[in-house]
Amino acid sequence: MARHSISMGIVLGAALSTISCDSTVWLDDTLPSLTAVYASGACQISGNELDVSVVLVNQGDTSSSNILPTTRVAKEGATPVTELLDSGSFQFNTPPIMETKIQEGLLTEGVAYGEPEYGSMTGEPKTVQLDPRSIDFEWASPDPEAERIPLLILLMDQSASVLGLPSSRPGVRPSQMYGSDITHQRLTFFKSLVKGLDENYEVAMLTFSGFTTSFGADESRVNNPTLNRDLVVNEIERLNVATAYEPRTALNQALADAKEMIEGLEPDTYDPVVVVFTDGLESGDNSMNVPDINALAPFFVERHVPVHTLQLRSKVDPAGEEMDEIGRQAPLESMSRLACQTGGDFYYIRKAEDFTSNNDLGTMLRNRLVGRWSLKVQTPLFSEVMDPEAPAVMLTTELEATLAGEVERFTAAQSIQGTTNLVTTDNRIWILRQPQ
Repeated sequence: MARHSISMGIVLGAALSTISCDSTVWLDDTLPSLTAVYASGACQISGNELDVSVVLVNQGDTSSSNILPTTRVAKEGATPVTELLDSGSFQFNTPPIMETKIQEGLLTEGVAYGEPEYGSMTGEPKTVQLDPRSIDFEWASPDPEAERIPLLILLMDQSASVLGLPSSRPGVRPSQMYGSDITHQRLTFFKSLVKGLDENYEVAMLTFSGFTTSFGADESRVNNPTLNRDLVVNEIERLNVATAYEPRTALNQALADAKEMIEGLEPDTYDPVVVVFTDGLESGDNSMNVPDINALAPFFVERHVPVHTLQLRSKVDPAGEEMDEIGRQAPLESMSRLACQTGGDFYYIRKAEDFTSNNDLGTMLRNRLVGRWSLKVQTPLFSEVMDPEAPAVMLTTELEATLAGEVERFTAAQSIQGTTNLVTTDNRIWILRQPQ
């Protein structure tokens, strides 16, 4: 795809100082210039190179600023942030969770660890090196100076597996056992996401299950872009009604209808970004007479529409069809590939509670809707870790960023609770192996 980026390799170009304009955002010199850094995803772009999506944030007492190429740092004499960042501003460190294993001699000391990922399990972690080589910014918009209306398009999976319906187990309310999200943590997350958007965002939402989506349905009030946040939040809340869920997952249809919606927008008016929630597919997509994801991908690439996917790992129902249950748990390679092709991210979420307990997730996604800092990294990750049978690798590391003398770190790892070894959050990065 055509990348709309500002390059900042090891040597900064003179043109970088010209990107600021009257709408430049200034960072308050009484506050820290950098308060958080996030690694929201990564894509393999060659045999030994990763493209890591980085979000930089300045959080004040009453506001939060996404640090962009148009940001100037007041405490550095209003210097554009692009003159303060290069590849040397980033480094990877040993993640704290691995230190005990290193001390016990179970792991070799290093800055990152990769595990082959098989869908339902991971292999043993291996030490790998990550070397930052360049940093640039990629806008979600193909033309950020055009001042088009930012549009968030939500595609929400309403397949029966989300609530554990149906089940053949007698005498047991199935939603108590095998639903992916029976307490609707995802709805709390997406309501918060919508409420936290900048005021200029418009939002549209489609739901999908069975063979179809809600696109064009008479009863849907959010098939078209709206500024009415309360309307969207209320429609999200209505998704907690069990009768709205049907067996099977029409993901291809949802993307096809998102494409149709975008094609119907007034030309040069909107900058759409698509966010998909799903708990996975059964043994095949249930859409009827529409192109598959690979066939739909060129549209989103050519229109420069980022597609982000949040896939919640489903629970296995022993009474269900074995291939359906196993298939639904597997990370969606096609959606991860689509994210990499379009400039989006793929989030593989281990349990529904992460939607509300993992505070990093909402901040990452909300700021990623605008764009991302693209950190190119040299690594032997895929040659040293990958099993030919594994479609992906799970990366554990700590990313450190320095801006105007201030240092912040993001731990892309699991968080373990006390002596119980209970995983409370999981920020490891799921990376699809790309054909070379």
